Amino acid sequence: MTPEMQKKKTLEALIGQIEGLSQHRPVLLFFEDVHWADPTTLELLTLMVDKAQGTRALLLITFRADFISPWTGHTHITSLTLNRFSRSQVTTMLERLTGGKPLPDEVRDHIVQKTDGVPLFVEELTKTVLESEFVTEQESAYVLTESLAPLALPSTLHDSLMARLDRLGPVKEIAQIGAVIGREFEHKILAAASPLPENGLRDAMSQLIDAGLVFARDTTQGVSYKFKHALVRDAAYDSLLKKKRRQLHGHIAKLLEDDLAQSAETVPEFIAYHYTKARDHERAIDYWELAGKHATARAASLEAISHFSEGLQLLTNLPDTVDRQRREVALQINMAKSMYNVERLEEALEILERAKPTAAEHGFNLERSTIHHLCGACHDLLGNNDECMKQYKLSLRYARVAGVAEQEARALGGLGDAFYVHGRVITAHEHYDQCIEIGRRIDELPILAKYLQMRGVTWFFQNALSNASTDLQASVEAANKVTNRRVEMQATHCQGYVLYERGAFVEAAQIFERALDLARRIETRRYEPVSLLFLAEIAALAGRWSEASELAKEALAICRETGMIFLGPRALAKVALCTGDRKVAETALREGKNLLQGKEGICHNYLWFYRDAQEVCLRFREWDSVDRYADALEDYTRPEPFPWTEFVISRGRALAEYGRGNRETILMEEIRRLHDEADRIGLGRALPRLEEALSVG
Repeated sequence: MTPEMQKKKTLEALIGQIEGLSQHRPVLLFFEDVHWADPTTLELLTLMVDKAQGTRALLLITFRADFISPWTGHTHITSLTLNRFSRSQVTTMLERLTGGKPLPDEVRDHIVQKTDGVPLFVEELTKTVLESEFVTEQESAYVLTESLAPLALPSTLHDSLMARLDRLGPVKEIAQIGAVIGREFEHKILAAASPLPENGLRDAMSQLIDAGLVFARDTTQGVSYKFKHALVRDAAYDSLLKKKRRQLHGHIAKLLEDDLAQSAETVPEFIAYHYTKARDHERAIDYWELAGKHATARAASLEAISHFSEGLQLLTNLPDTVDRQRREVALQINMAKSMYNVERLEEALEILERAKPTAAEHGFNLERSTIHHLCGACHDLLGNNDECMKQYKLSLRYARVAGVAEQEARALGGLGDAFYVHGRVITAHEHYDQCIEIGRRIDELPILAKYLQMRGVTWFFQNALSNASTDLQASVEAANKVTNRRVEMQATHCQGYVLYERGAFVEAAQIFERALDLARRIETRRYEPVSLLFLAEIAALAGRWSEASELAKEALAICRETGMIFLGPRALAKVALCTGDRKVAETALREGKNLLQGKEGICHNYLWFYRDAQEVCLRFREWDSVDRYADALEDYTRPEPFPWTEFVISRGRALAEYGRGNRETILMEEIRRLHDEADRIGLGRALPRLEEALSVG
């Protein structure tokens, strides 16, 4: 399972658990301080918000006013702004805090005035008063024991929290150590950082818990603590001298570092944070980079971008050496990869442009190859085909200078892809040959899985169907070994092409069903139409026109949803092919033709659209239109003709001429030649019309 799928399935499992619980009883879920949530948590919350409607679940989410909520606009959401408490609300809160015993009017008024309706300040200042020498608890009320001087009580929430911590005496140091660890901290890390023996530490924590400053809970890893509020933690943290604070951060980072070597539970971003605060920039950068790689491995690309960015910012604190420059380029490359994963392509290109001069100046040729390879991939998705090819060529050049076989293979494969997108099938095939040769030499299965599949496609377009089948099967096997379900799905689709072209429609339909199931399981929705379109045509060839039309329309709807650039023209041609309504067919072909004009596109759209358009026009006996589509296909492949299109063009023109009534010997010999060629190659799909023409003669 890919990291993306693992993450998605995990989120779905959590949603499913909530939905399951809500079927038996109402469920309340409380998420506090969401303004500090990481992107994956926000993604989970968004799914929960979407699924909450229609279930017996109530989500209560709190966040600060400066947080921009992504959940506005839903009819099942109610937003409430929590304002400051009124005087009467503060009075009610005071009564609860004092157990119903009234405070002296002077003290009550002082608290109301100072706290300005902030609930936490009300609570903390009241507790400060109750713990002070100014009041004494009697049977029915608290009484003032001495004059309440204007400056006798803290004037701010921070001062109130500091006063309460100061009264704890030696226990304050334990609160400070906990605050350095974080708002939440484990007992085992606290114990390792504390100067107190275990019994003394437990007594200290009991005092903090009794004072209401810290909460405790049991976990599978032992006891864990949490400060009552972030401001409580901030007060304890700010009370430390900067030098002592840095020392504690460094000590805690080392403790966490040792824990990481023993347990997969420790996350490297915590270590990176503490080394950052300790101003140990070297180690901090190492761990920010490691945190980014961990996030990438679990498909948390937004978190990865943030971690790599932290590392890049710290690099400015290191001496300007060649090693520092290399680390900077490595972080920029990793950050760009994460941006590519979430299709922030322009930002990725901007980062890579900043990395290029540094890599060039210091002769980091492997990094230069990787930079240009990523640029090529970004331009590929942006549809900038010429720039894509230029970048892959540069990637290949620097991979060879660096002498790294794996990177050379990837660059050759990327360049093959760029030529393929341009319709240069033969040249693409030559690059895939070189890529695969290197991949086999270094036994790099991920490369073999991907590019055996692509070479299978170029074999197909050279009418070498047996070679195509061999490569595609090898691709499926390699993809299974490295658990690359996406490549397995793509190779399975292409196996269906071969069977379809051979005229083995029953077997082809089975393969396309399998590929469709794979596409749905790994949720690559834009690939679903590939199988649907061929299943539609197979149904049409069997005379199941209604089924064929529905499948083709379903495929087209998905293309419109996911973007027409990938498969739109192919889908429109299949809609035309699977209908008996001439007007519907004409409308679909017109739209497809418009999509292919005036812009760069992927070659498979041109190849299949012009081939299927000829078939549509042959069925409706529009002979001149057949010639126009044959001419269009010839024009597209003129820079580099290849056998599949040459056959399709010749067959379309010959059948169109035959349809006009031409029975001259030269034409019939051409039809015979095409028939024999199709029979020899195994192009069973192309034979029926040729056989019909020969039988009628």
